[in-house]
Amino acid sequence: MITEDPNDERIAQACDEFLAELEAGKSPCYETYLEKYSQIAHQLRPHLEGIAYVVNATNRLKSGSDPQHSSLITKFTANQLGGYQLGEVIGRGGMGIVYQAESTMTGETVAIKVLSGPFDWNPTRQQRFRNEALIAERLIHSNIVPVYSSGEQHGIHYLVMKLVRGRSLTQQLSWWRQVSDQQDHLNSIASVPPEPIRLRQVADWTRQIAFALHYAHQSGVLHRDIKPSNILVNDAGHAYLTDFGLAQLDDMQLTSTGDVLGTWRYMSPEQALGRRAEMGPQSDIYSLGATLFELCTLCPMFAGEDRGEVLQQIITGTARHPRGLNPIIPRELETIILKATYAEPSNRYESAEALGKDLGRFLDGKPVVASRTSAADWFVTYVKRHRQFALLAMFSSLLLACVFSVSFLLIWRAQQKTKFALTQAQQQTSQAQQLLYLADMQQAFDAWNSERTDKVQKILDRHEPRPGQTDRREFSWFLLDALAEPASCVTLGRHAGAANEVAILPNSDCAVSVGDHGHVMRWNLQNHQQESVHQVVSSPLFALDISPDGKSILFGGAVVQLWDLVAMQWKRDFESLDSNAESVAFSPDGSRIVVGFRYDAVQLYDIDGELLRAQPANSRFESLSYTPDGSHLLIPSRTKDPTTRRNHEFVAAWDADIRQLRHQFIHHVDGSDERGKFKHAIASPTGRYICMSGRASDTKGGRTVLFAADDLDQPILELPWRHGEIKCLSISHDERMIAAGFDDGTIDYWLIEFDETRQLTPPSRKFSIDAHEGQVRSLKFTADGRIVSCGQDGFVKLWTLTAKRISRPTSTGVYGLAPTRDDGLLVVRGNSIERIDTHKNRHLTLNSDITHVHDVTLIGDGLAVVTLCSVQSRLELRDANTLEVIRHFELGQDAFGITAATDRSEVAVACRGQVQLLEIVPNWNQRRVLEIPDERKAQGVAYDHAGAQLAIVGDFGEVLLFDPKSGRLLHRMPVVSPGNCVAFCEQSGLLATGHDDGAIRIWDTNSGRLRSSLTEYDGQIRSLAFSPDGRTLASVSSGGVARLWSVPAMRELGVAHRSDSAGWKICFSANGQTLYIGYHRELVTLHAGEPDLR
Repeated sequence: MITEDPNDERIAQACDEFLAELEAGKSPCYETYLEKYSQIAHQLRPHLEGIAYVVNATNRLKSGSDPQHSSLITKFTANQLGGYQLGEVIGRGGMGIVYQAESTMTGETVAIKVLSGPFDWNPTRQQRFRNEALIAERLIHSNIVPVYSSGEQHGIHYLVMKLVRGRSLTQQLSWWRQVSDQQDHLNSIASVPPEPIRLRQVADWTRQIAFALHYAHQSGVLHRDIKPSNILVNDAGHAYLTDFGLAQLDDMQLTSTGDVLGTWRYMSPEQALGRRAEMGPQSDIYSLGATLFELCTLCPMFAGEDRGEVLQQIITGTARHPRGLNPIIPRELETIILKATYAEPSNRYESAEALGKDLGRFLDGKPVVASRTSAADWFVTYVKRHRQFALLAMFSSLLLACVFSVSFLLIWRAQQKTKFALTQAQQQTSQAQQLLYLADMQQAFDAWNSERTDKVQKILDRHEPRPGQTDRREFSWFLLDALAEPASCVTLGRHAGAANEVAILPNSDCAVSVGDHGHVMRWNLQNHQQESVHQVVSSPLFALDISPDGKSILFGGAVVQLWDLVAMQWKRDFESLDSNAESVAFSPDGSRIVVGFRYDAVQLYDIDGELLRAQPANSRFESLSYTPDGSHLLIPSRTKDPTTRRNHEFVAAWDADIRQLRHQFIHHVDGSDERGKFKHAIASPTGRYICMSGRASDTKGGRTVLFAADDLDQPILELPWRHGEIKCLSISHDERMIAAGFDDGTIDYWLIEFDETRQLTPPSRKFSIDAHEGQVRSLKFTADGRIVSCGQDGFVKLWTLTAKRISRPTSTGVYGLAPTRDDGLLVVRGNSIERIDTHKNRHLTLNSDITHVHDVTLIGDGLAVVTLCSVQSRLELRDANTLEVIRHFELGQDAFGITAATDRSEVAVACRGQVQLLEIVPNWNQRRVLEIPDERKAQGVAYDHAGAQLAIVGDFGEVLLFDPKSGRLLHRMPVVSPGNCVAFCEQSGLLATGHDDGAIRIWDTNSGRLRSSLTEYDGQIRSLAFSPDGRTLASVSSGGVARLWSVPAMRELGVAHRSDSAGWKICFSANGQTLYIGYHRELVTLHAGEPDLR
C-alpha cells in the first residue's frame, strides 16, 4: 500500500494556485512560490516546472506560436519530451493527455501519454501512472495497445505507446447516436452499415476485447476500468484495449477496502460497493457486458445522470433489457449481454474467454451456451444481496398472510352466509314459482272447461320458459297447449263497407263475396289471393247464391240480378218489391230461384224471370234454404199473437212450389210452452238433418237444434250458446261440424260425434273464435272442413280449425285399457277387444264369445295379451298382433282385476280372499297364492316397474305390499275406506291408491308411511295412472271426472275431462304424450303432442 506524505496536501495547494494563475493568462514567478512554501521548496520546484511546460506546450500546439510565458521554460527544449518531438493532442482523459509524437532519432510516429498537470503532483496518481507503464509493458497481446517505454522529465511522467489510427468506441457511439437522432428510428440506426451488420461488428469487437481481457487476467492483471473510451478500433476493425491506469496486479495493493475506483456508469455492483475482496475477473466481464449493452442499444445500461442514482441501480441490479430498447438485437446476443451483467458474480461467465467464445458462436450462427436465469435463481440472488430488505419483506409477507387469512376467513364466512341466504331465497323463489305455476294451471283448466280457450293460451304463455329459466311444464301444460290451439286465420281481403254474404263455388277452390258498396269479389282459397272484383250495382248487396252448375250467380239487394259467373256479365233483372232482397237461393236443379224481401214476402221465380208465386212471411229473411232433394223450402217466418201482441218467430217448411206448408219448427224454451225465436234454418248437405237456431225470447243466449229429416217433430241434438243474436249458420260437408256466427263477432262451432250404431251423441264441448269486429254476416264450410267468413268490418277470412276430436262414443262401457310399447292401445269393452295403432291410425277389433271381458294387460315381452273374463272367471292368452286366443285358464272363482309384471311372463289376478300369481309361459302355472284377510275381496293389484313389489287393495281395510318372488309381506298400511285401484311411480318410489271415499292416498313404499291424501272427489276413485316421467298422476272417478295431479307438489292441476257417464279406466301411452280415459259410454283421447314425456 502507498502511504501518503504529510507534505502532499501543501504541494497540491501550491500547484493549484500556480496552475490557476497560468490558466488566467498571468506569469507567476517561481521564486515567489518557492519563498511562500519554503519548507517544501525542494519538492515543489519540479512540479511547478512540469506544470509550466505542459501548459505552455499545449498552448503552443494550439496557437502555432510561442507561448506568452516562454520565460518560464527557456531551460527546456521546446515541445520535446524524452527524445520525442510532441505533435497534436489526439486524446484527453481524466488523468492524462495523449500526444502524437515523433522519435527524434528514428522518426517513428508514436503516441505519448503524459500525466496531466492537475494530477501530477499527487503521489498516488503518479504511482498509478507508473503502475500502468509497468503493467502495460508486461502485457504483450494483439488486442492490447503496446507500451514501448516510460519515464519522467522535468517532473513530467509519460508513457510511449503504439499509435492506433482509428477512433475510440466513445467516438463511435457519438457518431452512431448522431445518425440515430437524424433518422429518428432505432430500427435504422445507421444507413451504412445496416443495423444487423452493425450489431455483428459490435459483437466482433467485444469478442476481441474479451480474449485480450482473458489474457490480462491470466497474467494476473485486473483492468478495473473497462469502458468505451478505453477501447480503440482501427480502420481495419481491429480492437485494442488500453488505459491500465486503474489496473491491479496480484502482488500489488494500491487501494484500501472501501475505495471506489473506475468509471461509475460501467462499474460492477461489487466495484460500486467498494468490496475489494469480491472483485475479480467477473468484475471486468460485467464492465465489458455493460459496454456491449451500450454499443448495441446506444443507451447506457442504467438510465439517469445523477451519480448516486446510477450507482443505486447498479447495486440493486435494476437494468433494462436490451431488446426493449432495440428490438432488432438478436435474442441470442441479448442472452449473452444479460449473462455477462448479472448482479451476482457467480451467475456471470466464469471467464472472459467463455464470453469471447459465446460471442464467437453467435457470430458463427451456432447456439450460445448462455441461458437466462430462472425466477428461482433470481430470487435467491436478490435475497442474498438484500438480506435486510428480504427479512423485512418476509416479515411483511407473513403479516400480510395472517391478515389475508383472517380476512379470507371473515369473507368466507360472509360468503357462506350470503350463499346460504341466496340458496334459501332461490328455494323460496322456486317454491313460489312452482305454486304460481300450479295456480295458473288450475286457472287454465277452469278456463278450458268454461270454453275460454283465449284465456288458456294467455296463461300458458306465461310459463313458456326463456333461456336460463327452469322448465316447469309437464303433461298438463302440453295437453292444454294442444287442446286450446287457436284456429289459424288468413285474411283474404276487405270490402270497402260491410261484407254481407259469402258463397263457395261448386267443385272449386274459390269463394265470392258481396258487400255494401255493390261489388262482388272472387277469392282463391289455395293461394289466398283476390282473383277479381266487379261492380254489380251502386247500392248495397245483401245476398248471393251460386247455381248448382257453377255457371250463374244471383245477387240480392235493392234489385235482384242474375249474372253469368264465368264471363261476369249481367243476364237479367227480376221483379222486386219495395223492400230489399235479404236472401236469395237457387233450387237444387237450378231451374228456379227464391227471393226473401225483408219484412214482406218470399217470391218464387223461374230462371227466365217469370214470377211464379209469392208467399207473405212478414219476417227477416237472413236465410232461405232448400233441402238437397228440393222437396222442402225452409223459410224464416213471423206471426203476431192477437192476445199478447207479441211476435212469434219460427221456421216454416213449405213444399217446393210454396203452395203447401209441411211443418212449423217452433222453439220451445226448456220444454215449456214459452216460445223462443228460430231465425235461421239450413239443411245438411245430404239432407239427413235440418238445423236451425235462434235465441230464447227474453234471455241472452239460445240454442242450435238439429232435427232428423225423417222425424221433424223431435230434435235429436240441442247445442246451447250464449250470445245476443245469431246471424248465420252452416254445416260441414261431412256433416260432422256445425258452425254459427253471432252479432258480437264470434263464431261457435261443434264437433258432432256418433257411436258405433251411428247414433248422434252430444258434443263434449263448444269451440269459439273471435272472428270479426261487429257482426259475423255470413259463413260457409269448404269441402275440406275450413270456414270462410265475412263480417260487418268488411273482412273476408279463411279459418283452419284446430279443434281435436277427443271423444269417441261407445255403445258399451270401456272397462279395460292397456298401452302397448309402440304407443298404441288395447281397449276392452263389452265382449270385444280392440287394438289401436296410433301411428298408422288403424283399428283391429275382435269380438269374443265371452259375454264380458273385464280387463286387459300385456305380459313382459309385449308380444302377448292377457284378458280377464270376469263372468266366466277365466284368463285368455292372446296374440298381441291378431288378438286371437292362444289358450285360456279357468280361475274357478270370481276375479276383479289383473296386472302383469314388466320383467317376466307373470300375471297377478285379484280374487276374493287371495291374489293368484300365475306364470303364463310356457304354460299356465300357479306360482304362488297371496292370502287376503278374512276372505275379503281384492279389487286392485299392481306390480312396480322392477317387479319387486306387488300392491293390493280391496275391501279389507288395508293396503298390502308384498314381495311377489318370495311372498313376504313388506308393509300393511291401514285405510278407512275400501280401495279400488293402485298405481306405482317408478321415479319417486311412491304408491297411489284410490278409494270409495273419493280420496287418493299417496304412500312411501320404503317406509310404508302415508305421504299425502288428495281429496277432491265425491264418488269412488275407479282408476289411477302415473305418467312415464313420474311428474303427473291421472285419476278418474265413478262420477265421470278425470283429474290431473302434480306429483312433486301433491296438488291438483285441474279437471282434464268431465263426462256424463261413469269412468272405469285411465292410462298414459308409453311415450307419455297421450292420456286415455275409458267411460261407460265413451273413450276419451287427450293427446298432448310433443315432446316425448317418457
